[in-house]
Amino acid sequence: MTEDQFRELSIHDKGIILFTEGKYLLSRNPEGLKVDLYSLYDFFAEVQLNMARTRILKINTVIFNKELYYFIDKNKIS
Repeated sequence: MTEDQFRELSIHDKGIILFTEGKYLLSRNPEGLKVDLYSLYDFFAEVQLNMARTRILKINTVIFNKELYYFIDKNKIS
């Protein structure tokens, strides 16, 4: 599956594929959210969860230069 094909899926289908075939990498916790980073096929995806309601808000692919910076900076990966 390509990144573009993944983006076109419903949030339900994205979740099934991500949680069965993806590899959890790490998390960050901005303002009441939990954001988990996964490696999936040849791209990265993040799951945004509302911690108060324990529900998934979004599942998005990640643009390396932009969104991964938040994970790298928080976790001091070098």
